[in-house]
Amino acid sequence: MNGDGWRIGVDIGGTFADCVGIAPDGTRRRIKILTDGRVRTLATRVGNPTSGTVHPQYALTALPPWAVTALVGMTAVAADGSERIVLDAYGANNCCVATIPWGDSSAGPTSPGAVDSGAETDSTFFDLKSGEEAPVLAARLMSGTPPGMPLGALELRVGTTRGTNALLEGNTDPVAAFVNEGLDGLFAIGTQQRLGLFDLAPRLPPTVVRGVFSVRGRRGADGSVTIALDEAHVRSEARRARAAGFRHAAVALLHAPRTPQDELQVATILHEEGFERVATSAGVASIPILLARAQTAAVDAALSSAVHGLFARIAAVLPRAHVYAASSAGGVSDIADYRPKDSLLSGPAMGCAAARTALALAGVEQAITFDMGGTSTDVARVDRSGIAMRGTSTVSGITIASTAIDVHSVAAGGGSICRATHDGLFVGPESAGAHPGPACYGRGGPLTVTDVNLLLGRLPEHMASLPLHRVAAEQAADRETLASGRDRNTMLREFLALANEHMASAVRAVTEVQGHDPRAFTLAVFGGAGGQHGCAVAEALGIAHVVVLPHAGFVSGEGALTAPRQAIATVPVRAALGDGSALHTALQEVTASAHAGLKDAGNAACLTRATAIVRSPGQAGTIDVELPVDGGKFTAADIRVRFFDRFRAMF
Repeated sequence: MNGDGWRIGVDIGGTFADCVGIAPDGTRRRIKILTDGRVRTLATRVGNPTSGTVHPQYALTALPPWAVTALVGMTAVAADGSERIVLDAYGANNCCVATIPWGDSSAGPTSPGAVDSGAETDSTFFDLKSGEEAPVLAARLMSGTPPGMPLGALELRVGTTRGTNALLEGNTDPVAAFVNEGLDGLFAIGTQQRLGLFDLAPRLPPTVVRGVFSVRGRRGADGSVTIALDEAHVRSEARRARAAGFRHAAVALLHAPRTPQDELQVATILHEEGFERVATSAGVASIPILLARAQTAAVDAALSSAVHGLFARIAAVLPRAHVYAASSAGGVSDIADYRPKDSLLSGPAMGCAAARTALALAGVEQAITFDMGGTSTDVARVDRSGIAMRGTSTVSGITIASTAIDVHSVAAGGGSICRATHDGLFVGPESAGAHPGPACYGRGGPLTVTDVNLLLGRLPEHMASLPLHRVAAEQAADRETLASGRDRNTMLREFLALANEHMASAVRAVTEVQGHDPRAFTLAVFGGAGGQHGCAVAEALGIAHVVVLPHAGFVSGEGALTAPRQAIATVPVRAALGDGSALHTALQEVTASAHAGLKDAGNAACLTRATAIVRSPGQAGTIDVELPVDGGKFTAADIRVRFFDRFRAMF
């Protein structure tokens, strides 16, 4: 097989990539892969090698038999880091058996000793990898295509938090910002809001910008030229930035959404001077607020390696595939049209989209989606009008203007590290991740929420595909017990209560804070760890109904697989509502622009959703108001009513 006709959805999370595929015959396959492109399996040495085999054989219990034809040629990585190539594999007893040359048949990576005839003698952990990104490995395993054999004409849809993690970790490309002359302090000053109100020494706002360069030229709010663009000066600044080592740039000029031609001209010059990626503020966020546009353009440029690099590596080994990238707004788009700034919440958004579909089939109209994974818990509100959306998101203290599902995340997942200090007990925000993982994975990891559940009897040791090491978890807990001064069980119960409270606070952020009573909603639980905590969180909030979605650990992957093609367009409108004529004109313009972005989608039915950003005169704060898109059947009075209804609910 080579993958022809397959459709595969992958959500790359902080620890695992959740992969769901539909074969050409319509059957579904699911598998979890570590985010770095490995499959971890418990390998049990089996005796009585097949005829002619001199190398040891291992039963790989975490791999289904349908993956067996993809294994030959993959690299097996033992716990000590040694690597061998899989020589042969076959399916048996609902698992895969692989021949791996760890020396002769009586020795292996853990030196298990003599092999009893036909008996299991020793177990160890293996990681299997093909040297490719997780979505490509998923495509190989599902379609049975071994390494080295080209994959065929499949459809691959990928959601990822790589960009989010890069921002949180500060692992972004250095960005040179080009702004109007005289506005060099834009990023350093920010909004002038102090990050810590009572800090004795004010801290500068976070930014991905590492150098600011000036653009001589300016336009007025009406688009008129007040200072002509000095192209020679721009070219000089571009060369100065390149000499300083910058390869990525953001261009943010005053009033660019109304008159973007100056930004486009600056971008052209930067490309001519050798910049690899240039993001213009009007191109990424057509809004009137300069700082928000500038920050968004800078983030878009800074995430080029993390996000564009990921999709470039995927596309390089899938030349015949149709590859789509998931967005924070719950849809997918062709990778050629994709912007990194739209990826930041794409993983959680895919879970929300799939959950909404499942809830609609179950007749649930109002729900809070509760997605608890290995690194974080993500929640969102779903009601009769659809999934709640927002126009901006804040990651690592940086506000990005990008349409997104209104997801609220807290650093409380199965891998969140539980620490005891003299100051008290803490859960998160650090995570054990995939390496080394929780202590019970047996790889020297710290105490985590997963270990707490195991030690409190809430997680069976042999329920997981990988048996859990209770002794390792106990040792990690004992280390924290010494620091806490509590007995172990009391400390563990308090860790559990802390984790549940963190998650309950996320639900409050999308309900009570926004004028909604959480008791009116159903809690829709999914994610690999959601089922262990959903009921406790619901009880803390007074929520009476809890629904656990089927295949809970693969809901986000299912969302990537089934998400619709999507195009988002914005037009700047700065005018009094009046009789609503300006809004009608803008709605027609933005609808035509969005539909043009889907021109290659054929004759598929197109659903349109439109939102106006409305504020009262003299106020800076805005409220999103949903617009009907059924031929313009709304009046200015309708918009006013909707605006003040939301205003009263929120305040």
